Order: sequence, then structure tokens, then C-alpha cells
Amino acid sequence: MSQRRFVVLKSDLASVEARRLAVEEKRRLRDEEQRRQTEEFERRERLKLERAEAIRRDDAEKMREEMRLDIATAIEQSQREAMFIAETPAMDRFFEDQVPKITEEQKQGIGTEDGYGIFIVPKVAKGIAKRRFIDGSVNVARREVRDKWSVIWSDKREIVELEREHEAKMAANRWRSERTRRESEAAAHLAQLREETEARKTRLVIPNFHLAHPPVTRCEHQNVKFWGTAYARGLRCKDCNMELTRSHEDVTQQYTASSDVEEAVQWHRLHEHGNFRPKSENQAMVVHRERLRLEKERREMYMSERGFYDLPMQVGVERLYQMHMPDIVNDGKFF
Repeated sequence: MSQRRFVVLKSDLASVEARRLAVEEKRRLRDEEQRRQTEEFERRERLKLERAEAIRRDDAEKMREEMRLDIATAIEQSQREAMFIAETPAMDRFFEDQVPKITEEQKQGIGTEDGYGIFIVPKVAKGIAKRRFIDGSVNVARREVRDKWSVIWSDKREIVELEREHEAKMAANRWRSERTRRESEAAAHLAQLREETEARKTRLVIPNFHLAHPPVTRCEHQNVKFWGTAYARGLRCKDCNMELTRSHEDVTQQYTASSDVEEAVQWHRLHEHGNFRPKSENQAMVVHRERLRLEKERREMYMSERGFYDLPMQVGVERLYQMHMPDIVNDGKFF
């Protein structure tokens, strides 16, 4: 029997199940790390926004205290000034001029607490005029202070809106940077996985394995199309127009590298010691090598037998002899 060569693939990889568990554990740890980084990033962003809002709230509260103090100071100051001015002779004459008007208004119920008309003396009317002057001065001062602080608050709101818009832009930039970092890490991780996969594939590649492939001498039917009618359907090759659903009936599509070799091998099987006539020495070598490749140990055992080509006939004759040997012995004539 001819010598046979076996290829032994040696690999230090673990079993498939163990490797699957290891890959799943690595994926779980990586997902957990990414989740932790995401939560940490979101927490930092939330703290930044909350800190900025707390600072703005503190500034607003300080401005409110300052506004209240400013309004109280303005009211107190305007009240003192109004009371001081009300004691001057010029304002005293002005109040006396207002007495007839105020008296008439009080008679008609204008400016009274309950809306009913009352009769008042000139001294009381003068006091009402003086009080109206002081209240009017205080109201004017209060209105001026409020207008001033309205402008201040409007400017402050514009500043706060600009700050929030800037913070939103900065947060968006940080999110984009974080997303870019994650994408780069994911790309690097995938590249590492591809390198590991290629390394494992390289370690399992048999050198010069392409030399074991038979040459392509027929259509491999890689470009196909499905067809169907109301009566039949099938799969046809676009290159050689062969119906692939019936390819098992075509002898040229079986076993050997080419149709010519296949025909010669089939003829050699039927007429190995009879009508087979090789066209050349090369064809005989190809046929014998192809039969050895296809039939393997059976062909090697047949070729290593010591009997002649008519061995099956000899076996039959021997069995016939063994079966009829008693009759031959009894009826035979021996000289």
C-alpha cells in the first residue's frame, strides 16, 4: 500500500464553549465599563449645570436683597425730603391754595375711605394736601427705583440667557467629543478583534493548500437565475445555460476535474483490462491517478493484490469447485 500523508493541525486554542464564554465575559466587562463611563460623564455634566444654576440663583438672591434695600432707602430718603420740603413757607402757601379744592372733593366723597361725602375744616384739608404731596413724592421715587431695577433685571436676564446658550454649546461640544472618543475606542476594539481573528485564521492555514485544489476546467455555476412558469420552475446557469436542478444527470459535472477525464475514468472502470485504450501515456497516468484519488484505500488494496486481473473469475471457479467437489470425487475417473 502506498504511503499516505496525514496533516495534523495543532492549535493551542481552548474549546469552542470555553472561548465563547470568554468572549461573552469580555463583552460584558466592556459594556459595563462603557456604561460606567457614560454614567460618570452624565453625572459630571449634571453637576456642572447644577453648579452654574446655583451660582445664578445666588446672584439673583443677592440682587433681590440689593433691590429691596435700594427701594427702602429711596423711599425713606424721598419721604424725608418731601417732609422737609412740605415744611417750607412756599409749600405751606401751596397747601392752603389746595384747601377749597380738597374741601369740595370731600363733600362729594372723592378720596374718602367709604366713598361718602363729609365736611372737613380747612386745617384737616391742609393736612390732606400735605399728606398727598408726601405720598406722591414717595410714589415717584419708588417708580424711579423700580424702573431702574427693571432695566437691571432685563440686562441680567439677557446675560443669563447668553450664559445658558454658551453652556449648552459647550455641553454639546463635550458630548460630541465624548461620542467621538467612544467611536474611536469602538473602532480600535473592532480592529483589534479583526487582527485577533486574522491571527487565528493564519495559524490554522495549511501552507500551499491551494495546490490540492483541482484545476477549474468546467463552469462552476456561480451566476445563476431562478425561472418559473405555470407548469415548471427551476434554476439555470447564466453562463453555460445548464439546468442545475438536473445537473446530477450530467456525467461531465461529476467527480473529476474535467469531462474528458471523467469519461476516460468511467470507461476505464468498465474496461480496465479489455477495451480501454489510452490516447497517450499522459492520459493513462491521469486516469490511474484520478482513480486512486477517488477510490483511495479500495484502489490501493486492489492494486497491491497479487492476483491477476481475472481474480474474480478464479474465485468463482474455486467456489464452484468446492460446491461440486463430492460429485467430482465420486463420479470422476482417475487413471
